[in-house]
Amino acid sequence: MKTRKGQNDRMAECSIGIRRCLRKDLREVSALFRKTTAEPPRGTRWSERQAMNYLGQLLRMNPDGCYVAISGNQIAGGFFGHRYEWKDRPMCQIEEIFVGKGFRRKGIGRNLVKRAVKACHGKTGVWLYTDKGNPYLSFYKSLGLKLQTHVVIMGGSIK
Repeated sequence: MKTRKGQNDRMAECSIGIRRCLRKDLREVSALFRKTTAEPPRGTRWSERQAMNYLGQLLRMNPDGCYVAISGNQIAGGFFGHRYEWKDRPMCQIEEIFVGKGFRRKGIGRNLVKRAVKACHGKTGVWLYTDKGNPYLSFYKSLGLKLQTHVVIMGGSIK
């Protein structure tokens, strides 16, 4: 992945560290998740219990695929994903990535993704499912991700 000019300077300015998410982080990281997903255009409302259960489940499924960005003693962002083998290489599935409002456009999201992909080892493919109108599509494209036109997602209830 290409590094944008000035990204390291911006990260240093706000002294952000990235580390694995720990169980003790769940309350704070789920509060940030709830806040960021409630913003337009997503506008999704989660209760504290729902968010903690969801992120806790992702953390239990793959603790090596969950990271937080830390500024001082505050969580500034989170990445929740998982790794799996597909054909001849490891894949990194991005489930959730979010950065607090005051920390955006400082390279935090990019560094969270890079750290998670690095943990997958080897030549890693990255997958992300998102909405067509997602305002962060340009961010995902800047990471090197491309629109996959061969994928169809189906959903509903089984009768």
